[in-house]
Amino acid sequence: APIPLFPAFPVLLCTFSHSPMRTFCHPLKSFVRATLFAAIGLVASFTLQPARAQYAGGVWTAVPDFGFNNIDGLSSKLSQNGQVGIFGCWGGPLFRTLDGGTTWNQTLTGITPNGIAMSSNGQKIFLAVRDFPIHVSTNSGTNWSPVSGLASFWADVDCSADGLIAIACRGNTGTVHVTTNGGLNPGLTEQVIAGATNINFVACSSDGTKRFAASSNGFIYTWDSGSGWVQRDSSRQWAGLTSSADGTKLAATVLGGNIYTSTDSGATWTSRATSQDWTRIDSTGDGSVLITSASGLGGGLYTSYDSGVTWTARATGVAISNPFRWRGTSVSGDGTRMLAPIGGGTVPQALYMSDTASARSQAPTGTDKTVFPVGGTYTFTKADFGFTDAD
Repeated sequence: APIPLFPAFPVLLCTFSHSPMRTFCHPLKSFVRATLFAAIGLVASFTLQPARAQYAGGVWTAVPDFGFNNIDGLSSKLSQNGQVGIFGCWGGPLFRTLDGGTTWNQTLTGITPNGIAMSSNGQKIFLAVRDFPIHVSTNSGTNWSPVSGLASFWADVDCSADGLIAIACRGNTGTVHVTTNGGLNPGLTEQVIAGATNINFVACSSDGTKRFAASSNGFIYTWDSGSGWVQRDSSRQWAGLTSSADGTKLAATVLGGNIYTSTDSGATWTSRATSQDWTRIDSTGDGSVLITSASGLGGGLYTSYDSGVTWTARATGVAISNPFRWRGTSVSGDGTRMLAPIGGGTVPQALYMSDTASARSQAPTGTDKTVFPVGGTYTFTKADFGFTDAD
């Protein structure tokens, strides 16, 4: 609902419209000159919401040292707004942030999280861990519980926006495991994908009704309630898979190959980028912003802002030498924050983060609206109410 600017003066009809942030006023000059400026002065300050979305990825900074000797970055995941984040290391520990990366706290030790899934609000988190059952948290990583089922080499996991539906896979099998009640008993139900082997990557739509799986030396498979599992595209060494919230836009990476995108829920695929040893990939809710990395010699960090059609190398000033490599990258659902772990060696490495502080906005213009700074403070002046200095 519109927010009255000055409730004490109902004669002055000023309201905020939230998208984009605009101020619409019907100034009564005599009333304002005699009453408003005399009574409350010439300025009023308000903290307001962003004028329009901005995307991360332009500038990257290293998160300060975590104080551990085994920071071997492996995986990461962010909530819809990027405030909740999880960063996993080989052999543990697991770290989380609840304030957009300003502070990080250890939350789980002794596990290796190959894949991480998170509900849109960051409350429900699933971990696909090595040699243990799937782990789940319902309070943003404060407490963890194993989901009843196999203790295995869980390779990947994804979940619906509400965290009730989750799909996971075990490395080197032709099956996926699904829960539709958030991981409560009876836990995960196994689904066999006919003819599939080595399913190591999974993804799903935000409502969980569209599900996807990829083999590390086979095909991509798509599922919906009407058709079951269907084999798609060609046999490749798939290395990562992600889906938009509606399940129409998909992106998949290939080890020693290209990046592939689909705009029809996986029915057809188009080759993108150049051939590299691509790793896991992540996307925003609308599927427009993507992030991935290449692990081979000379590989790097890459982002796309057109659903994977074109790609730009990022963090090129960060020196990474073998055996270290970028891996387990993630982007928030709204594209305002990105995480990029580094791992693969025995020397502790930093976690890199990018957010909207490095983004560029193009604010709308016009005589009937005022654009406010992102997350900042705006000072109202005479001009905002239709006056000049002569008034």
